[in-house]
Amino acid sequence: MEDLIIEKAFIYRFLSLGFDYPSKESLKVLYESLGELSTCSEKLGIPLNVGGLKREIKNSLERITDIKGDYLKLFEGNPLVPIRETSYELDKSARRAMEMADLLGFYTAFGVQPREGIEPDHLSAELEFLSFLYQKLYHLKSSKNQEGCQITESAITEFLKNHIGRWYELFCNTLLQTHVNGFYTILANFLKLFLNYETRNLGNLKKLTRLVRERIEQGSSFGCGF
Repeated sequence: MEDLIIEKAFIYRFLSLGFDYPSKESLKVLYESLGELSTCSEKLGIPLNVGGLKREIKNSLERITDIKGDYLKLFEGNPLVPIRETSYELDKSARRAMEMADLLGFYTAFGVQPREGIEPDHLSAELEFLSFLYQKLYHLKSSKNQEGCQITESAITEFLKNHIGRWYELFCNTLLQTHVNGFYTILANFLKLFLNYETRNLGNLKKLTRLVRERIEQGSSFGCGF
């Protein structure tokens, strides 16, 4: 059980770094971590295009200016693909503050804050938080802290239900349709498969995701929770 927890923590951290603003340093870390990512995904039974990802990261390292431009084109300014949770709230004036407060409530409860320059609802921040929770869960299980385990497992479930689990499919599907950059296409496909795996037992979440899509198409918003 501990191995699976650590593998999930690693995958969340890899994806968090992958969807952060790229730099040569971060791309080198991703490149050097591909072997471990392949092992983790294999143990969880999640398909991963390792060869394609290796090729795309290598190309990105050689064309760092291009991938930075792709990131800005895709995710920032007037983005082709919104990378922040509250961007999927059409009722932004009424909902954004509430969602941000809820996110900060999660982070503060576990004594962490998003690093400077990244907003609480950014995909990278949410992925990094889940990596942190799984790392914490591993250590709690190792020390046989049952109460701590229950609190942390509950936080993981609630965070998936009320935050990233509600919008990742919309994000991934939109990104997969852009065909702007192969690196982000491969990452989006893996993110979708991994979070499908993570949310597979969360009951009404898939139904809620469909409802979110319908409401967005109809021009309305959605609330937090069930």
